[in-house]
Amino acid sequence: MTDQISELLRMLRQESELCLELIEQEKRKTSLLIKGDLEALTESNGIEEDLNSRLRGIGQQMSQACCDISVAYGMAPEEVTLMKLAVVVDPSSASKIRSHSTEFKNLLKQLKDINRRNKQLIERSASCIQGLLTLISNASGSYQPTGTFTTISAVQPTFSRQG
Repeated sequence: MTDQISELLRMLRQESELCLELIEQEKRKTSLLIKGDLEALTESNGIEEDLNSRLRGIGQQMSQACCDISVAYGMAPEEVTLMKLAVVVDPSSASKIRSHSTEFKNLLKQLKDINRRNKQLIERSASCIQGLLTLISNASGSYQPTGTFTTISAVQPTFSRQG
């Protein structure tokens, strides 16, 4: 196994570890969305941004490593994929590359599912908030502690009070 392939495999492991951290962070975020803990959500978003930034950095390093490997193996840099590399490297490295590729696909699927669920939670919350704001903005009065309804004179109701 060449040093370049060893380095690429190290980066692939690091990428998987960061993805696992991101998945756990997104699961915590789901819980925070359900609880409605805005302060903790803000903190969670910061952690998520840090993990994504680190993943982008590894992605850039892997891109450069793949470009260097493509030269060493006589491949066009734009054609290098993990599966194509697995064909030209030694069997031990090929097995590790294929394994990572499969693992990474599974991690991305998990992350996509969790993010879809979080998006739905956020959209439902926004819809509830919009409904409450609409209700409040259309209010023509308020109930007093005594149970009587007092109209707000500046607001003209849009419904008939005749019954």
